[in-house]
Amino acid sequence: MHNIKIADINKRVIIVAHDLTPADASQIQLELIKGFVTDRGGKDSHTGIVAKSLKIPSVFGLARATASINNDDILIVDVVLPGLIIINPEEDTLFRYEERLARFEAYRADIERESHLPAITRDGVELNLMANIELVEEVVSAKDNGASGIGLFRTEFLYLDLKRFPTEEELLIKYKELAELMTPQSVTIRTLDINGDKFNPYIDPVEEANPALGLRAVRFCLENKDIFITQIKAILRAGAFGHIKLLIPMISCMEELVQVKAVIRQAVAELERDEKVFNKDIPLGIMIEVPSAVLMADELAGQVNFFSIGTNDLIQYSMAIDRRNRRVAHLYQALNPAVLKMIKMTFEAARKNNIEVVMCGEMAGDPINIPVLLGIGIRHLSMNPASIPVIKKMVRDIDIEKARKISEELIQFTTVQEIIRFIQEEYKDILPYKETED
Repeated sequence: MHNIKIADINKRVIIVAHDLTPADASQIQLELIKGFVTDRGGKDSHTGIVAKSLKIPSVFGLARATASINNDDILIVDVVLPGLIIINPEEDTLFRYEERLARFEAYRADIERESHLPAITRDGVELNLMANIELVEEVVSAKDNGASGIGLFRTEFLYLDLKRFPTEEELLIKYKELAELMTPQSVTIRTLDINGDKFNPYIDPVEEANPALGLRAVRFCLENKDIFITQIKAILRAGAFGHIKLLIPMISCMEELVQVKAVIRQAVAELERDEKVFNKDIPLGIMIEVPSAVLMADELAGQVNFFSIGTNDLIQYSMAIDRRNRRVAHLYQALNPAVLKMIKMTFEAARKNNIEVVMCGEMAGDPINIPVLLGIGIRHLSMNPASIPVIKKMVRDIDIEKARKISEELIQFTTVQEIIRFIQEEYKDILPYKETED
């Protein structure tokens, strides 16, 4: 992409770029942008998650894509793992891929026809499958795909779109609309998770050698309390118009949670002083995405109403992997035994303290992970809307008791490869990959 603004694109294209930021992604016109290819990043970077949510085929971290691809080249973007780009394909290759695309679209249509059916396992356990969204407009997709609520509303895009910090009233309009559209189903609104790989261009840049370990998410909000309290007040006010839950990202210690609760109390006091209509009793949750939060999960669970496991960052931080760095991307594995043990620890702490635990990371939307998660005990999953019909179909073929026994066996394995092979063998008849590959 040679210095062309995404917003200025006026024909159907595949974007080839060195990197794409969330701010770039916010300018996407779905009818024109047909794919992403980048030199940097990974499929589980924030931009990768946005592309998946918008059903845009994308391959990240190819290193030399911009050097190898020219304007007006014809491209095939093959997103079946490990991801492949074919430049100026021969006619028979193009024909073969058109056939594969037709088969995949028929498969998707078949799956989506059943999206209204409940997610009930073979032995009668009903699961709660919710949607992760970035924009209020995605509610349509969430409902079309059979979501039972919004398990994660990422609030960063409004800040990126406006190119300034929004006012309390501007935030309230969006949150209230979302609450009303989803009533009586619940909506979990995550507070601002900015910086890291979601750098905000209008904030005075501070050079950070390791931005993922720097002033991001709740740390940024506690450092900028006026911005934080504005958002909290808008969420509390929107809570009067529907079933809203408040979610705080990247809590790493009890001290941060204590500070967050103080900000919430201040927000309540200011709203009462100004005689605003609001709900001061909305459920408070924290994201478990830092290993220290897993180790302190028992103590933290006594202070909140629910946990939300953010596997995207939990994997990154526990495995010491930059998920935007293609050179270590092969180590970014959701089914790593260490990750599974942390999920189990978090679930057990939540159960002991009688609070709900939701998984809202990308791990929740990948079919191969589902038997393990259900076996551990997870019953609330939130994912990008397009994944819901596929996961629902798989859930209806799973027996919880078998999944429980398998997860107990898997937790003893020491390598990702052993775990993947075991799941593929045990669930080969219901894993959907065979439907989409040659």
